[in-house]
Amino acid sequence: MKIKQLVEKSIRQKTLFTDAFGYSLTKTGFADKYLAGQLTMYKAYSWLKTHFEKELDKIQNDNSWEEAYTKAEKRVWICWFQGMEKAPKIVQECYQSVCYWMKNWKITVITADNINEYVKFPDFILEKWRAGIISNTHLSDLLRIELLIRYGGLWLDSTTYLTGKMPSYIIDSDFFVYRNGWMDMEMINMGSWLIYSEYTNNRLLCETQKLLYDYWKKYDYIKNYFLLHMFFRMVTDANPALWEKVPLINHIDSHLLMQDLPKAYNEDRCRQIMKLTSVHKLTYKVETPTESTAEQLGWLFQNKGEQG
Repeated sequence: MKIKQLVEKSIRQKTLFTDAFGYSLTKTGFADKYLAGQLTMYKAYSWLKTHFEKELDKIQNDNSWEEAYTKAEKRVWICWFQGMEKAPKIVQECYQSVCYWMKNWKITVITADNINEYVKFPDFILEKWRAGIISNTHLSDLLRIELLIRYGGLWLDSTTYLTGKMPSYIIDSDFFVYRNGWMDMEMINMGSWLIYSEYTNNRLLCETQKLLYDYWKKYDYIKNYFLLHMFFRMVTDANPALWEKVPLINHIDSHLLMQDLPKAYNEDRCRQIMKLTSVHKLTYKVETPTESTAEQLGWLFQNKGEQG
């Protein structure tokens, strides 16, 4: 992205000062890209806490969603707005792996054509989405929360790849997300690419949704790419007992195969990773030369084991 585009983006998001400060830190050598990024996220998180802490206090006193707290069916939710037949090859192979290993679950792919059959967003959300204010990425953040509140089940990003059964620490929990970082020391404490809710109307999700809707009612720009994650962090900090019940499993192992996608295929290395976890977060935004690991995904997921 060119400098002019970056500046225009920062102006739209009202983060010009913070972004310029972070950029200057990297250029002068006082901080690397990671630390500058952490600074930008910290500033955004502090802004959100200042502007939405009172709203969260109000939400804490609302228990209305618990009236419809019911056990969910065994459902998997995936989204590719253009339809799976138009998805990149890696996305299609991820979907095939989910179908292979979760045969006993009802798997639904949400598209632009069928989204209205499953969820109903507030009018202001749809209007801002159609106007390009809310991107497809951030609409999918709202989508996963709405689906799990309404129906429960398992949300998987379209680039989630399985090489075995879904681990019991996920599907035997009332609620599960992979943790980010170590001992909740990171500002962003979860990965949103896999979310499991055994019941509808999960409190952590309901409170996060209310904050997101309140934000989009008031603002026509995204304060930070990780808006969902930052609000979720505020909610878990306000509900420590509920957060304590979520198994503390880091998602580092689940990102190892992604790092190997563009590399020459190494069967021993892939088997090492598959022994660590059966759940992998991949990306389609990668060059996949011939003989690369990415080119082996079509059959790699068909590991020996019992399908579930």
